[in-house]
Amino acid sequence: MRPRSRRAPRGFRSALLLAVVLTDGANLRRCLLLVMVGAAAVVGAGWLMGLFVPSPVVAATNAQVADRVTLQLADLAAALATGAVGSVALVRSDISDTLPGVAIAISLVPPLAVVGLTLESGAPRRSLAALLLFTTNVAAILASGIVVMALYRVRRASGRAAAAVSGYRGAVAVIAVLLLAVIAPV
Repeated sequence: MRPRSRRAPRGFRSALLLAVVLTDGANLRRCLLLVMVGAAAVVGAGWLMGLFVPSPVVAATNAQVADRVTLQLADLAAALATGAVGSVALVRSDISDTLPGVAIAISLVPPLAVVGLTLESGAPRRSLAALLLFTTNVAAILASGIVVMALYRVRRASGRAAAAVSGYRGAVAVIAVLLLAVIAPV
């Protein structure tokens, strides 16, 4: 089964997921670059916003920051759910295209903003904890998205089926290792 249309998926997460599932190396590299640039932009915006706040924005003074520098199993479950729901929206035409964007907004942007805010406030250890939450969320979203794509049998439609399957397994293995590495601190 192919995704519902031939147009490019909206959002870097959905494009990254499809690049992994379809074993498209060129698009995977482009999407990873976009993820890094986008993440840096959000961290930078958070840092700049921190300049305009009169007191330091740290976990001790802000509940929103505290929620994003303390890793919990609920965070992992939420990221797995948003990845699954966002991936279902990619393959089903009866679900809105905005759903994957909402998943991104609630799972990825807040931890990155906290990275910038806590860096500006002089709390680098808290920044690393928020960055770990971001990494956990990315890995969980990709992992659950790959499962959904496998259930919907989304694959490359070409004669290179054997190469695609081996590349797909390799991508799944890398994401599984990443997911295990970020689950350990949780």
